[in-house]
Amino acid sequence: MRINGECSLMNPFSKAKIDLPKLATVWRQGCSDVNSDINPLFYKVVVPSPLDSSPESLVVVMILDSGNWSTVCICQPPFATDLFREEIMGQSQLYDVVFFNGKLYGLAFGDMLVVFEISYDLGNKPKIASTECVVINFWVPGWPQHLSSKGAYSFRTRHYLVECCGRLLTVKRFIHKDNPYSTSLLFEHDRTVGFDVFEADLSTNPGQWRHVNKLGGQALFVGRHGSKCFAAEEYNGIQEDCIYFMCDSPWPDCPADPLRDSGVYNIRNGMITPLLSETAAVLQHHSGQWFPTWIFPTDSI
Repeated sequence: MRINGECSLMNPFSKAKIDLPKLATVWRQGCSDVNSDINPLFYKVVVPSPLDSSPESLVVVMILDSGNWSTVCICQPPFATDLFREEIMGQSQLYDVVFFNGKLYGLAFGDMLVVFEISYDLGNKPKIASTECVVINFWVPGWPQHLSSKGAYSFRTRHYLVECCGRLLTVKRFIHKDNPYSTSLLFEHDRTVGFDVFEADLSTNPGQWRHVNKLGGQALFVGRHGSKCFAAEEYNGIQEDCIYFMCDSPWPDCPADPLRDSGVYNIRNGMITPLLSETAAVLQHHSGQWFPTWIFPTDSI
């Protein structure tokens, strides 16, 4: 997003670019109170397949605002064609969205998996025709057993949706506050201590979450702006059945080390190893608010 509010998608490898609508302006137009002091905080962009510059290109943007509302914006670049900003089963927040088998899914508060049915009007513009909760039950109470010695008050969680080898997975990240009484930066003492992985079983009605304790040789890379799986044997240095993660907390003020809460989690034994060696240089920054993110290779934008 540029200073004037204009947005675009760019492939960092090919430098190909597609212009998007001014997402902050589109989000504001969907608000019931345009004078509200609530503002958009976070944007995630997903596409059903590699993008091209054709007029039929489809882009979906999830916008999380400071009021904990999530807005789903449907785009045919450079125009927004529809907005969805309604409660789902009484909840207003989506944790994540992803395309899976050609359909748009969202993970809502309370571990509900929602499918958005996208249709096209007479002008061939994409719209959200309906929503349906396909997994409603809460998957597992509490947290992984190896974390049970820590008090529940000191945990918070983050959730990700990942398509992996024909399966739709949700990854639940457990973050422990080492010093809950600290008066320093809000998330300075947060450290990731474990993960749980579940597969959406959509063969039942309603669907169910099934616990996953191995990834079949895959590695998951998770983050707020995008998550993906890779076959470990195809890439040197990637560990199978592991989850790669980086710091993605909504910092009010950024630390000097943006990789402070990063690592590699082995779902077989629950061990976390550093993402970088101790001798690796730590990126430093002096101003502005920014976060590290994964960049995945692709043949098109």
